[in-house]
Amino acid sequence: MKLHYKKYTLARGVEKIKTRTAVVLSAITLAVGSGAGMSFALLGTTHAAPPPAWNANGTYTIDFEYLGGHYVHDAMVSGQNATGDSTVSGGYPAGGPYAYAWNGAANVSSNTVMLAVDYTVGAPGTHMDMTGTVAPDGSMSGTWTDNFGGSRAGTWTTATGHATPIVNGCNFDESVPGVWTLLADCTATAEINVPTSTTLDGANHTITAGFAKTDNSNNAVLGVISDANVTIENLTINGVGGTNLHGINTYVSTNVHVTNVTVNDINRIAINVNGSDVTVSNVKTTNSGWEGIDVDSGSGVITPSTLNVNGPMDQFSDARDIYVDSTTKVPASTVNDTLGQYTFQNNVFQAGDRLYTEKALVPTSKDQCMGNGWKNFQANFKNQGDCVSFVATGGKNQPAVH
Repeated sequence: MKLHYKKYTLARGVEKIKTRTAVVLSAITLAVGSGAGMSFALLGTTHAAPPPAWNANGTYTIDFEYLGGHYVHDAMVSGQNATGDSTVSGGYPAGGPYAYAWNGAANVSSNTVMLAVDYTVGAPGTHMDMTGTVAPDGSMSGTWTDNFGGSRAGTWTTATGHATPIVNGCNFDESVPGVWTLLADCTATAEINVPTSTTLDGANHTITAGFAKTDNSNNAVLGVISDANVTIENLTINGVGGTNLHGINTYVSTNVHVTNVTVNDINRIAINVNGSDVTVSNVKTTNSGWEGIDVDSGSGVITPSTLNVNGPMDQFSDARDIYVDSTTKVPASTVNDTLGQYTFQNNVFQAGDRLYTEKALVPTSKDQCMGNGWKNFQANFKNQGDCVSFVATGGKNQPAVH
């Protein structure tokens, strides 16, 4: 089912479309070929294997079951690439010293994991194949076969260690419930939707847009779609590699917080507030193609759009800092500038609109203080003389009102 609306802004002569759709994922079963190396063949198709949904890099202990006995091995996976291929090594008993040691290759495709290893210590010449799946918590389990003394088979499961999910090209640690922690800079291959009651902690990394809008469900780097209680923090979004994208698109969502976030060079809107309640603090937007922040409830959306600016902002490099398409239509679009960081003008691009422009921090000349100019700064001057004194003393005389 698709929910959508269209919004026309005549002054710009462009159509802005914000939508929500369901996402359907499919997987293809793979077969593992035996032998000294590892080979993967698609069954019944020549299409490329699905990309990995998990990053398996890490250190594990694996419990191998055979004829009711349990044999716990160490395993180290490293170097996983974009197609899911990696190297693996390990040995028994876990913790060493190893009476048996092995190494080989591994692959993750969607939620399927496969390993093919050869023993180098204890049973040289023995080859083992493992296949399994990655569970939602990142644990792995499956079946194994080897050629030791003929042919053997059993089951395996990770006892410690977990894979971390890859969401459209970006690798997150979800080991803490309700928290997605970005593990490294990444390039998003499609819109990343942040679910209800989730904090996406960028950990001061950067997500770069690496795709073009394909349809109305894939028009932003990050989406918050019909959700509640979402926080996006400590993140930079770089839009330079994207086409026709928003940075963060919030649609009919409540209690969304965007904190310590920078959105650079996005084609369209850096932060889109559509029928949502969004609070921003320590946010920087630069070189946005349309607006830094757009506040508007589109056609068919019955919930108001509210932007709460509760902390310092930096929008000095945007041509249109905060834009409200209409101040008169229902449901209402509201901007709460709690720190008084902005001035605004009405009827700028079309009748009834409102454009908010961030005030300069402080004046740089006495002329800027004259008349009512002293009111146009984030520094809270008491009057014109207070402003002039600040300039004349090179900032030593601080504003009388703090």
